[in-house]
Amino acid sequence: MQLINHWPVSNKLALPETIKQSLLAHLRQAFDDEATAKAFWIECPSTLIIIEESDTYSLLSKLSETTLAQIKFAISNPEYTEELGMNFTVKISVK
Repeated sequence: MQLINHWPVSNKLALPETIKQSLLAHLRQAFDDEATAKAFWIECPSTLIIIEESDTYSLLSKLSETTLAQIKFAISNPEYTEELGMNFTVKISVK
């Protein structure tokens, strides 16, 4: 599991290269460019939560109530859901 509270840097994401690029493209999609997207993340604190198949229930149950609420909200109320490939899916939620 990865919890990221800043604009993600490609070389810091523990994901396959094609998935990293696809994810970053999705995060930039609503903005004119990456600088504008980064500015948004500073102005409106955002969280990127990457849950992998290997993450167990016992690991997830150790998360804070706030983080669990964020995960539940994202699963239940995505603005959109898109397959990234290789069994990875992005769900963007705005609260």
